[in-house]
Formats: sequence, C-alpha cells, structure tokens
Amino acid sequence: MAGSDPVLRWNRLASQNPDKLQTLVEGAQLTVPELTFAAEALGRVGGPGVELLLRCSRNTSPVVREGAIYGLVKVLEDTVVRERLEAMRDSDQSRAIREIASEALLDT
Repeated sequence: MAGSDPVLRWNRLASQNPDKLQTLVEGAQLTVPELTFAAEALGRVGGPGVELLLRCSRNTSPVVREGAIYGLVKVLEDTVVRERLEAMRDSDQSRAIREIASEALLDT
C-alpha cells in the first residue's frame, strides 16, 4: 500500500473496505511490517476481524503479535479476547509482548 503514514493507510482501509483488509490478512502475502499495521487496524473492524486478530496474536513474529494486541484492545469486551491478552501477558515467549499485553489490560 503506497503512502507515507502506514497507520493512517491501514486504518482508512479498515474503515472504507474492511472486507479487503480481512482478505489481505488472510492471504498471508503481507510483509511483517504490513501485517503488523493490518492487525492493529483489524480492531476497528470488530466482529469478523476478531478471529484474524486472534490468529495474528499467535504469529511467530513478536512485532505482529504487538500489532495484534493493539487491535485486540479495541474489542476487549469480548471474553475470548480478554482471555487471550491475559495469556499473552502471562506466558508469551517475548518479555516485551508480556509487558505490552499487561499494559493493554491495565489501560482498560
């Protein structure tokens, strides 16, 4: 996706064409940075994007998992989402991810 601010671009896509955003994430063709921003933007989609966010939260890249946290926090009222963030806080292999998940849960 061309443009200067990736956060704005992916958030715009989430608002204007959430189906395309979901298709891009499902397609597994995005680079790690793209998938990170896309995961964060998926939180704006809500319902249908939650399952993809949960999958992103299990990605091997901690950067993608971080993006997933920022997306998941937008749908924290979902019990499964809260439980996933708690699991990430308690047992993610990356200390940074554990801290980010902890902060996300504290901020709610």
